[in-house]
Amino acid sequence: MLPGTTSPRRWIIGGILIVAGELFRLAGVAAAGTTTRRRSRNVQKLVTHGAFAWSRNPLYNGNFLVWMGFVVISGVLWFLPLAMLLFAAEYSLIVRYEEGVLESTFDREYLEYKQCTPRWVPSRPQLESSGEINQSVSRRHAHIAYEPASGGYRVRDDGSVHGTSVVRNGSTVAVPPGSVGVRLRQGDEIVLGEARLRIKFDEQRTDGS
Repeated sequence: MLPGTTSPRRWIIGGILIVAGELFRLAGVAAAGTTTRRRSRNVQKLVTHGAFAWSRNPLYNGNFLVWMGFVVISGVLWFLPLAMLLFAAEYSLIVRYEEGVLESTFDREYLEYKQCTPRWVPSRPQLESSGEINQSVSRRHAHIAYEPASGGYRVRDDGSVHGTSVVRNGSTVAVPPGSVGVRLRQGDEIVLGEARLRIKFDEQRTDGS
């Protein structure tokens, strides 16, 4: 095996990778708090905001960059491909197990998150959630359908985790998943989990029935 030789340039590049990796890790811990250990079935809440909106495994993204940073600093560059393979082999097994735990724990909520968020390479989230209200809204929560025959609109639940309802004149009307939905009227409020949307129609497009 060839010995490694380091240099100021390699120290700089490796240092940048290590710092970037630690920033990834800190961002993940800041978002998840004490719920980052996903090998336990005692996880109470699925974390999908912050760094977890960009990648399903920001802590492992950070670990990868730290690994690569130390390899670059060591100067044993021939070890880089091997380090990548070792990382992929180890963490692929870990992640597959953890994803199984999360699917069995959170079911549809995790499957929706899984469809929209990459496992490894971070990408800009389609809709980044930033708090408890957004966490109660599924990525495919509900939709509003227009009815050409009546000129009205209905809200329909798409199998959301936290449910959909309509608040009308102080009363709450539930929107069961898979149903025909609830006809919307002027001034209605659509409740998606813990978020609320107030409905305002163009008076010429609805008869208020």
